[in-house]
Amino acid sequence: MHAHHAIVFAQLVIDGVGYGVHAVLVAIRDREMQPLPGVTVVDMGVKMGLNGVDNARLSFESVRVPRTNLLNRSVHSVVPSGVLHRETTCIYEFKVI
Repeated sequence: MHAHHAIVFAQLVIDGVGYGVHAVLVAIRDREMQPLPGVTVVDMGVKMGLNGVDNARLSFESVRVPRTNLLNRSVHSVVPSGVLHRETTCIYEFKVI
């Protein structure tokens, strides 16, 4: 459990309106490696395999992140007024074969 930041997939909510799941870069620890306010980090403990992989369970309560941390800016961005702006009309279609 050595990370200062995590990429979190979470519901984007602006003024009480949900806009689906988005990837966001979230700071989780300070310089002394202590969890930031609202962040809980729990070690996953010993696993049956891959014990060299550092896994943890994260939970967040009332954690706010800057709008610039939204990782899909090429498709969506949140302008300073708090409005979600869709950059493209491109729609991805997935088919199960």
